[in-house]
Amino acid sequence: MTSRSTPPLSRFSFIFLSILTSIALGHAAPAQAQDNESCEGSTVEMHECISTQLTIADAELNKFYAALRAGLKVEMKSSDLILRESATEIDRRLVAAQRAWIVFRDADCSLQGADMLGGSGEGLLIHGCLLDKSRSRLRELKDFSF
Repeated sequence: MTSRSTPPLSRFSFIFLSILTSIALGHAAPAQAQDNESCEGSTVEMHECISTQLTIADAELNKFYAALRAGLKVEMKSSDLILRESATEIDRRLVAAQRAWIVFRDADCSLQGADMLGGSGEGLLIHGCLLDKSRSRLRELKDFSF
């Protein structure tokens, strides 16, 4: 039986692992606190609460996405041709995936809101869905490694 060794992390992987770890550790507590917050009260109070949480979740998602892109842009300037080409392709795919995700998120949440079409709860369903999907997307990006 031969033993397989794991290749060492490339400079590219090491930099991104470092960036992702620092971002994940820096934002874990606020995101967790928000996950546990429940919105109760009148429809107006619930809508305001969910909207506030959505603003926070979107800001965290946007900050993490921007950090991923910034790290890739650093690697795109590398003198290592393979690293530079890999970073460029990963960035292209990340942007395409994020744009497609936004279109899907908005359409799917609009559909979910149709359960209360025209009612006062329609906006709550839509914003609650947007909140859930934003939090889920942040976790997906944090779990993604390249």
